[in-house]
Amino acid sequence: MKMDQNLSGHSNSTSQYVERTPFTVIISPEKFRLLPADFYRAKLCDLSEKEGKFDRVFQFTFIIQKGKYKGAFVSGLINKSSDGKHGKIWQIIRAFTGYKLDVFDSLSLSDLIGKECFINVEERVGEAGRRFNAIAEYVHIDEFKNLKRYSPTR
Repeated sequence: MKMDQNLSGHSNSTSQYVERTPFTVIISPEKFRLLPADFYRAKLCDLSEKEGKFDRVFQFTFIIQKGKYKGAFVSGLINKSSDGKHGKIWQIIRAFTGYKLDVFDSLSLSDLIGKECFINVEERVGEAGRRFNAIAEYVHIDEFKNLKRYSPTR
């Protein structure tokens, strides 16, 4: 045990010293590497809300779970106003839960963090010719095997 002082300045002999392990950071020479266009099994690891080009958007960040690109991150943006029954929000909820929500059903999007689905990653070209990845489609794991794909799965 380590002797330390509490905020009142008195010695506290019952507290234990806890050794902290430092985080390891690996620096890559590449700032960003594009993923080839394909379907990837991925886990949702973060969800945030931010200001988009025209409206507020949800940013879903995934980590690839298998294959050559295991551990790579890719994010998809979904416009918050796309909450209609055929919108991207409904598609991503179905990809995680396996069922369609009915009108007036509710679900906390934060409950989806840690769940897996397949994502269809595309390569796109933005303003000024900048290339980037975008998620075009979200597919439930059980439905993926029946999906007609244009390329092999990674």
